[in-house]
Amino acid sequence: MSDEQVTDLLERAVAEVPPALLQAPHAGIRRRIRRRRIARSGAVVAAALAVLAGFAAVPTGGAPDVPTGGPAAPTGRAWVPQVPWDVARIDRSGTRITVYAAPLPGKCVERDPADDRVEWADNRVTLHLAGSYAGCGDDSQPASRTFELPQAVGGRGIVDGREPLEPRVLVRAADLPDLAAGGWTELPAVRLHSVLVWRFTRPGGPDLALRAYRLSPGVTLSEPDHTLRLGSRTAAVYDRPGDRSAGWWSDDHQVWYTITVVDPAIGKSGFDAVLRGMTWA
Repeated sequence: MSDEQVTDLLERAVAEVPPALLQAPHAGIRRRIRRRRIARSGAVVAAALAVLAGFAAVPTGGAPDVPTGGPAAPTGRAWVPQVPWDVARIDRSGTRITVYAAPLPGKCVERDPADDRVEWADNRVTLHLAGSYAGCGDDSQPASRTFELPQAVGGRGIVDGREPLEPRVLVRAADLPDLAAGGWTELPAVRLHSVLVWRFTRPGGPDLALRAYRLSPGVTLSEPDHTLRLGSRTAAVYDRPGDRSAGWWSDDHQVWYTITVVDPAIGKSGFDAVLRGMTWA
């Protein structure tokens, strides 16, 4: 394509753009350049002061002992490797929190529980999960840690020490039915397609699978076949033969829960009866 053809295409592409927007904002550009020069000058001065402060802090005859391989550790602690956790489950008392290490395909977590720790603040609790990833043959078994807290977490936020700015799935017992009261026993959790699944069984059945999702704001859920009022919440029920499930929002509308009956013989009315028979808050 010739230069003339390119020019013609560009002129046609901007034909509908108001002329004022096609003019280069020279004054604004100059202001931004001045601000950037000032910022760069400030950064150079700050860096120079930091270097001078570093030299002043280093004792004669040696360099400071700086840990490598990760972020700085709290004063007095050696750095230890950590893995992020993606789900935290809080019991009804608010004093027991189980966190589950975030998965990596084909990887398992080698835990170092002695270096797990909890940090308290007025508005949040930070949970650090020590460990590292290693190759393994079965990545469906999640690594976890249950922290026993000296007091209830209350309204404090719960934060991952490895990635404190990333939102996590917070599963609160107050949002769930009391399955133990209905005779269900909890089995070890598993991960299926990177989603954590809690499993429950009881004599005579049916077995249940519970999942929790942190959904993006404005997400549209599929239309349920019908709804049920269960305790203080309304559940959306999906009547798919062999895969009957119900879903509901957490009290803070941050987490969407689903519970699935693991029994193809359970029909629509039977599943509704199971849901109504649970102990709901």
